[in-house]
Amino acid sequence: MTKTNYNPTLGQLREKTLQLDLIKTLNQDIPWQQKMQQAVSLFGGFLDCSLVIFAIQPEGNTEYCHSFEQLGADEFRHFDFRALLEFTGLSEKEYLKAREKSDDILFATGEDIEKYKRVNLVLKRIADRFGANSWITMPMQLELPGRYRLSFLSKSTRSYDERDKALLLQIRPSLQVTLDKLLAFEKISQLNMQLEQEKAYLQEEVNITYDFAHMIGQSRQMKEVFLRVRQVAKSDTTVLVMGETGTGKELVVRALHDASPRSGKPLVKLNCAALPENLIESELFGHEKGAFTGALKKRIGKFQLAHGGTLFLDEIGELPLPMQAKLLRVIQEKEFEPVGSNQTVHSDFRLIVATNRNLQEAVQQGSFRMDLFYRLNSFSILLPPLRQRTEDIPLLTDHYGHQFAKKLGCQYQGFTDVSLERLLAYHWPGNIRELQNLVEQALITQGNQKLQLEPGVSELSSFPAGPATPGAGFEVRDEELEDITLDDIEQKKNALEKAYLKAVMEKTRWRLSGRKGAAALLDVKYTTLNYRLKKLGLTRD
Repeated sequence: MTKTNYNPTLGQLREKTLQLDLIKTLNQDIPWQQKMQQAVSLFGGFLDCSLVIFAIQPEGNTEYCHSFEQLGADEFRHFDFRALLEFTGLSEKEYLKAREKSDDILFATGEDIEKYKRVNLVLKRIADRFGANSWITMPMQLELPGRYRLSFLSKSTRSYDERDKALLLQIRPSLQVTLDKLLAFEKISQLNMQLEQEKAYLQEEVNITYDFAHMIGQSRQMKEVFLRVRQVAKSDTTVLVMGETGTGKELVVRALHDASPRSGKPLVKLNCAALPENLIESELFGHEKGAFTGALKKRIGKFQLAHGGTLFLDEIGELPLPMQAKLLRVIQEKEFEPVGSNQTVHSDFRLIVATNRNLQEAVQQGSFRMDLFYRLNSFSILLPPLRQRTEDIPLLTDHYGHQFAKKLGCQYQGFTDVSLERLLAYHWPGNIRELQNLVEQALITQGNQKLQLEPGVSELSSFPAGPATPGAGFEVRDEELEDITLDDIEQKKNALEKAYLKAVMEKTRWRLSGRKGAAALLDVKYTTLNYRLKKLGLTRD
């Protein structure tokens, strides 16, 4: 760039204009690369900008380090930090090590630049690679720790002089203030983003362990339950919740309702097994005054109460066949007539049902309508029994321990290690509900101390203890390994299985099928259990 005669007043005006334009450019809400490229264009009216390097690296962060090689009047080739290292053959270690020690603005042209190249590997590599013969660099002191420097290189041998140094000295204070503000803002934004991500991560962890504020678990099976609840909660799809007694089906229903758009409306519940057959229809659909003996006033049914909200029918497998047909019609048409009325009532409800029965088997046995089953089974959620999620037991005992201790006015100290092992080994036919009762009873009888399982506290004492996981809790003495064979191991395994099954059969009074039968307790098919009993030679005495 050819320098013209210098007019001091005009020069000061242009320098002030450059300062203002640089501040405006850097304050734009655009990516840093664009800010810096526009700044290079502004410098182009004052300095030779064959190559401009913004070495701005707060706390070692190279995100703001950009270089621009001028190819035409307003055409530049951009290099980010990695691209510059690759183009010049420098390693990051070499680049960071060759920090210019002077805080003064330095410039060199012609033969003088060779002196700096001998002691500055970075300058040598960059100057040689771009064919630069002149160089001027301005270090900056910012509030954030890091490396801050603005450098210009030119292919001319006489590009920079004292006037260029004076220009950079003039703009450096305002440039430093502007960069300080921008980098501080960026730092705050990054910290906010980090905090948001950490919050989201921690919230996800909380949701995994205490999902939907009611259900507790961190096992693989419970994570699958939480996932399915999230998938279907916001829709109006009918949901079938399945699981053994005491597994927490009502908590799943509550979570589905609370996470749905209907959460502001009521969750209406009805246990289909809790009412006589002749009263279920009135409970579901309502009745008119005088519709039957005892109907002294008009009553609104559960379907009408659930308008805009959610209707939960528990123990749906116990619904009598005649009511199953009427329920199917209401699900399909969202209309019904109260008992004793010929007026059709419309209700906008979301239906969720639950059962501890195997409805497919009930369909095969003729006690449940196939068309209703397929209508209800649009989306199913299967709750695992506690024996299949034993890793959740310590978490559950602590949760209920603190909960009941608060009610009882005592301190929960946890269970002894031996007692916890027994809890993990137990079969838990009553699932979560049985565990709740056990924890509460232990706190009532033992209070502010490490809790122990005692005879009479629960049925744990009458059920043979076994390992929670294969091999857990067993100790094999060296002498037992002498002359042992696989047949011996198989016999021991069969003996253990036989002892467990015998205990189960005695507990269920040798009832195989049904809701309280051994097959339901063990969560296996009747035919599978019958086969195992015959194979082991187990019969009722």
